[in-house]
Amino acid sequence: LINLSFIMRNDFVLLAGLVVAAMSACTKTEGLVDHQAEATVSFKPLTAKVTKADYITNESIDLAPSNFLFNVYAWYNTGLGNFVSDDAVEYMSNVLVKYDSTIDDGTTDGNGAWKPGETYYWPKNGTLTFDAYAPSSASADGTFSSTAANGLEFKNYTVKGLDDQYDLLYSSRTYNKTTSTNGTNSTYDGVDIVFNHALSAIEVKVKTTDDYNGYIKLKNVSVLNAYNKGTFNQNYKEGYAEASVPSAWTGHEGNVSYELFNDNAGVILTSDALASVKNAIVLPQKFDHQTGKVSIKVDYSIKHGKKWLDQTSTFDLEGLYDQDLNVINEWEIGKRYIYTIKFALEKIYFAPSVNPWTDVTMGGIVVH
Repeated sequence: LINLSFIMRNDFVLLAGLVVAAMSACTKTEGLVDHQAEATVSFKPLTAKVTKADYITNESIDLAPSNFLFNVYAWYNTGLGNFVSDDAVEYMSNVLVKYDSTIDDGTTDGNGAWKPGETYYWPKNGTLTFDAYAPSSASADGTFSSTAANGLEFKNYTVKGLDDQYDLLYSSRTYNKTTSTNGTNSTYDGVDIVFNHALSAIEVKVKTTDDYNGYIKLKNVSVLNAYNKGTFNQNYKEGYAEASVPSAWTGHEGNVSYELFNDNAGVILTSDALASVKNAIVLPQKFDHQTGKVSIKVDYSIKHGKKWLDQTSTFDLEGLYDQDLNVINEWEIGKRYIYTIKFALEKIYFAPSVNPWTDVTMGGIVVH
């Protein structure tokens, strides 16, 4: 018997990367200004650590200077409140931001900041509203844009295969900033931009309920029938965050499998989780596909004598329960799903018994 248990971790913000802009209020210009020169728009993510191996852990994305590149949109707006007016002007359009060690970030160590490829200054009137996505290289996998009314869109985005995966991020819209000193971050004055995970993540653990003396070998674990292409929309309505519907993926396409573990010889399972099963970043989606439901397939072998008997079990993910007994029928944006596959073997015992004789009484035999 195999028992597939399921845990859903509600990590809407596994990453809480904080991006801030540091400068004095200035007019917008491509050149220098008089007494307020060098008050340029720059960005400073909070320091955090993550590596390729744990890209779906609870740690933040890698914000090391050489690794973290992101793109920014900014809207110049004459109104106030959490909205962007119809006459908003695009102030920054898909601008690449990268680290510059020569910038004084305003902290005691003055240790550099992330800088747009072009020079931007604060406008004297009105406000700036910011959208952003990361990493910058993600734009090669879809068509990225933002509008004042609706926010970010990633059109026809394709999730990479396991060997090339990365954590696609989108920012919550940061509204109506006028200077670098009206941010809310207590450790650094600047414009706060918080990134969110745009995709879903899965983690698979495989174990046994007992050691079983080496009687089970795991050979393959695969996720089947997953969509890997779609369009993300932030879904703001007329520039309002309060009036928006939740960010969502639509236009799902593709049918891919993710091979999370493969060993032709097989690996003996124990009661400890098998650490070598890969994790995956996947497209948020419902499981009831027309071309086949999303499922997990497990190939394994059971020992009998000196030989091994190959077995396969497939589990539809639709209808599984999380640890709070909620039915889960989809992968949702920003959530990491932990599936635990447990092998339980039942020993063979015998209970011998003997059926009683059935008596047949024959007719009398007459001796003459």
